[in-house]
Amino acid sequence: MVIVARDLVLNSIFLKNRIAELGIKQWWLAEQVGVDRKTVIRWIQGKVKSIQIENAEALAKILNCNLDDLTLSNEADQLASAEDQKIAAQLLASSSLIEKLGPIGEWNVIEGLLKATIVPNLPTNILGELYNQLTVASWRQSKIEQADLYNKKAEELGHKSGDKSVLAGALLSKANIFSWRGKSKTAIQTYQECLKLATFIQPKTIGSTYSNLGAVLYESGDFDSGESYQKKAIGIFTFHGKPMNLSIAWCHLAMIYLQKNQLKLARQANEKSIIFATQDDYRRGLHIGNLIHGELASRSGNPDEARKKLSAGLNGFLKIGVEEGLNYEFAGRISRLVGDLSASEEYLRKGVALSNEFPIYQAALFLELSKTLATNNLKTTEAKDFAKRAADLYRQCEAPIRVEMANNFLNSIA
Repeated sequence: MVIVARDLVLNSIFLKNRIAELGIKQWWLAEQVGVDRKTVIRWIQGKVKSIQIENAEALAKILNCNLDDLTLSNEADQLASAEDQKIAAQLLASSSLIEKLGPIGEWNVIEGLLKATIVPNLPTNILGELYNQLTVASWRQSKIEQADLYNKKAEELGHKSGDKSVLAGALLSKANIFSWRGKSKTAIQTYQECLKLATFIQPKTIGSTYSNLGAVLYESGDFDSGESYQKKAIGIFTFHGKPMNLSIAWCHLAMIYLQKNQLKLARQANEKSIIFATQDDYRRGLHIGNLIHGELASRSGNPDEARKKLSAGLNGFLKIGVEEGLNYEFAGRISRLVGDLSASEEYLRKGVALSNEFPIYQAALFLELSKTLATNNLKTTEAKDFAKRAADLYRQCEAPIRVEMANNFLNSIA
């Protein structure tokens, strides 16, 4: 009697992680095992549930791991039904939703579609990726509490599945949420924790981590480090990103250069940001580009141009239903620089009211409002009060450099 060895259940998540960890090329692995490269790709993507025992043993030897690590005792440990696998494949294909709908601001559509696709018995790593995308769709709509709930679930599923790319995506959003809640130091540490998984994640995600880390650093007052990370992000996005990614990174650089009073560099960075935003129809990028252009004009002694770009930027944001403190910070500063103090104060107070859930942005608005009030000699007492509030809030946000800046301005008020 001939005993035929049964095929083994492949642990595709372990295989994917191990290949990434060792830096092995798929074509090379296929040659070593003696299979077609497409077979290796199907193994990694989880499209093949079982693997011949001789191939599993060859993989274990090449990858220097135990056969038990590479296989599962029960198919249910990783894979769902055939129908759910079909759904999972469709879900993976729909990962382009964010790239296609994100630039035009359809985050509510993305959120609704993602919710509709979450069904029982999906593989844990697929479900984790869905929760990662739901997290992004939520925070893009400023739904921070909802994003936090989705993020916790994504991180839990990342740990449970062992899929380090899912875990890295969860850590990236977790760091973003920390930064918006004013926990700058904790956010920076979490971004760095995410970067430790760089071996297991796509280059574009690494670029996003650099860009977001750079943003938190300059928002905390560390302009040079923020600039350095934005340049790293641009280097990655140039080859692996979308125009929207490049637009965001160049926009961050433009804002850093404005803070450093390097107007020529700010203008060049903003022009590049607008070019990439146009390529992707990234409307938020186009509108913030108008606001940055307006500030550059106001600093260059061109008040008419400044007012024109300010109006274009704010009206553009209203058309896409976006009303944020940052927009009104620009509006208040531009209005002050062109001498429209009443409008400046109105914009900044509106921005303060909108930023209660975003302490680091509210602190910036407090300080900007202090500057506007100080320009009006009749309101110096109130100006001092807002400068103190800015310093206190920056302190809560773990941003000591910004605290010093706010205190320096407070001491300069007559």
